[in-house]
Amino acid sequence: MCKDTHKCCREILPKDELLSRMEGKWYVVQSNLKLWQGNRKPKISYGKHRDGYVEDTVAYKSEGWCSGWVKSKIKGWDKIIKEKNGKLSLQWRGTGLLCWVTSDWKFQAIGKTNGEEWAIITFDKTAFTTAGADIFCRNKTISKESLRDIQSVIDSDKEISKYTKLNGGMFYCMHKDMTKCKLYNPESNNTPDS
Repeated sequence: MCKDTHKCCREILPKDELLSRMEGKWYVVQSNLKLWQGNRKPKISYGKHRDGYVEDTVAYKSEGWCSGWVKSKIKGWDKIIKEKNGKLSLQWRGTGLLCWVTSDWKFQAIGKTNGEEWAIITFDKTAFTTAGADIFCRNKTISKESLRDIQSVIDSDKEISKYTKLNGGMFYCMHKDMTKCKLYNPESNNTPDS
């Protein structure tokens, strides 16, 4: 584990390298977006960037009226607004019936702890959601070591810290089974498996 997390685990990358590292599937392991408390197994996939845009697919399971848990997807495009100090500002726009919906968000931090890749994003308020933050991991669960490093990044960055404290704080999003989301307590460094 890193002794000075902010310098050695959080990576400050140029825009093209950051966009390349964003690509692929990320599991939302922590969030304060209330949408994830009523739904399960959230994951986000980013496609290759081209012409200043990144394809974005959000997938999760939602409870159907009569049919149990149903797979749901929201597709959109992220327009790259700017990059500064390893942070990427983007604007999401939905597709299909959601083509009029937009959301401003930031890919705030990316890092690795013992080979486990993680990221922190923040998002502004929209007509449908509150402002908040998500913690991503390439795995369905996240280690205590990664959580400690992520918490160090959050504590050292006022902007990220502000977003993670909204909506009553962060909670875990479950991926192993269909249990309800658990509230995260950074003081105890608890994980869903502890």
